[in-house]
Amino acid sequence: MLRQAVPAAFIGVAAGLMLIGFEGAVHKLEHLVWSTLPSTLGIATESWWWPVSVLGVAGLAVGAILHLVPGHGGHDPATTGLMAAPISVRDALGMVLASLVTLACGVSLGPEAALLGLFSAVLAVVAARRDLPVKGVVTLGMAGLIGALFGAPVGAAFAFVEMTPLAGEELYEKLVPLFVASSTGALSVVLVAGRPQLAIPLGAPRAFMAVDVVSAAVIGILGALAGLAIGEVLRRIYPLALRVPLVARVTVGGLALGAIAAVTGELVLFSGQAELPDLLTLDPTRPELPLLLIGKILSLAIALAVGFRGGKIFPGVFVGVALGVLINGLVPGVPLALAVGAATVGVVLAFVRLWLLSLLMVALIVGIDVVPLLGVALIAAYFVVRQAPEVLVRTEAEPAG
Repeated sequence: MLRQAVPAAFIGVAAGLMLIGFEGAVHKLEHLVWSTLPSTLGIATESWWWPVSVLGVAGLAVGAILHLVPGHGGHDPATTGLMAAPISVRDALGMVLASLVTLACGVSLGPEAALLGLFSAVLAVVAARRDLPVKGVVTLGMAGLIGALFGAPVGAAFAFVEMTPLAGEELYEKLVPLFVASSTGALSVVLVAGRPQLAIPLGAPRAFMAVDVVSAAVIGILGALAGLAIGEVLRRIYPLALRVPLVARVTVGGLALGAIAAVTGELVLFSGQAELPDLLTLDPTRPELPLLLIGKILSLAIALAVGFRGGKIFPGVFVGVALGVLINGLVPGVPLALAVGAATVGVVLAFVRLWLLSLLMVALIVGIDVVPLLGVALIAAYFVVRQAPEVLVRTEAEPAG
């Protein structure tokens, strides 16, 4: 186990450093687009046409990248889950470039898809050259990167599903390097970059009551339905979008995202990670919050459908938190931490279909106090999503550029 743990630690650190570098590049480009450029040109960024213009140009740029780069930007996130097979490093670099523009310009997607694509591609090459099991090495990389993304060792739970065919003591021994990679990935971003976790200030919940068990189940189901609704919208938009040539498709999609931001507000932009605390400042009795929730659902589905490159976990978390805040406003007797946690665990489970990852990820956001009720929400949500289609479009093959 020690021989496995040492390289796993290096893989985790590499995952954290890669995330730091990528997010640093995204933030610099984001500052250039949303602060330096409008300030230099004397443009008021609160003008409705500015996000429309930025996202339209972003769509044109991403469409051109997908058309020109080898492999057309790698995996299509509308048709591919997180556990996709490794692609070539050359194709993965095109995917990262498209994702860099996507995220910096405010498209409602997260960084995980491109980074997982690049890291798994590099690790697959290294494993093949050293005559190591490719799947095992790539799984370590996934554990490290997911741990880095969330600033905690939740990546081990994600990668653990790959080891389930094993049994008994061997199963737990296989978990050790996964946990090491996930922990070192998390520590790298926390110690080196001080990257904030997803936790939001919800306050300590009151003492639980019997009715909270029912509330957790109902809200978990509502969260699952919200997650499945995103998949349904995606599957309806996707075939329509494919009728439009690639560059025009992504450009029109960007303009649509900008229009949604102009109507619902700028909180609908970006992955949603940094915007989570701002949700708590919104008055749930006013139309801004439900409008924002609908806008985020549409934005995520459109961004995936037209071909922007990025992940859907962070925007999904945003949808869950917004739904929880809305439920708490409509039914003040439901504690805010419970409403947010149960709704979010339902959305995340609809996206990833992994129990441990969903539970641990949401526990990071709302705090450990509500974990028993999150378990209730998770079980209720599972019975909703278990027979439902994943939040993906199933096709014979991904569309070519």
